[in-house]
Amino acid sequence: MMEEESSYYGTYGFESEGDFKTEAESVAFLKELLKQTGLFTVYNEVKGQIIQPRPFVEKVDVRIDFILSPKPKLMNAGWPYGTMGVECKKSGLKINKAFSQTLDYSHSVWKLPSGFLFMCEFHFLWPFPKTHGFLASIMAQNKIGTLHNDARPDWGSLKFYCGETKVLKYRHSTGEIAIGKPHGNNSGSR
Repeated sequence: MMEEESSYYGTYGFESEGDFKTEAESVAFLKELLKQTGLFTVYNEVKGQIIQPRPFVEKVDVRIDFILSPKPKLMNAGWPYGTMGVECKKSGLKINKAFSQTLDYSHSVWKLPSGFLFMCEFHFLWPFPKTHGFLASIMAQNKIGTLHNDARPDWGSLKFYCGETKVLKYRHSTGEIAIGKPHGNNSGSR
């Protein structure tokens, strides 16, 4: 009999965390967390369009839960990246479909109510833990990551990971900001 694949190396082991019974609960919780950081202007339910669809796939308009635009507080801390998209899920879901959805989002142009069109530098899945192994490598190459809240009283922090690499960590108790240098800047032949 074969042993089950370790949750750290198989795509089937990565599940959304927390006690969010609905996506709406998950969205509301994250929205409040993001507001508390003061790091982002948060745009809700932003509509977009996939500009690089796969062949023979139905062309549809898309909508993402959040677009995060860095505020001066984050820029002054040395933030070298642009906007980020966040797709939220309820707890207990496997990462597979959410990852595929976010991969489509990484090929999308988003439109703010002002009419401003743009692409995001990163897209994150909430509330998923940091990924490992080959899934982390694929995510990093596509600038897709996970967003996780560590709720420990003294060390708790909101953590953005791209693959296995930290993009941003915000410590709740102190307001400390740590910015990482993720991979995924290569293209073409490796």
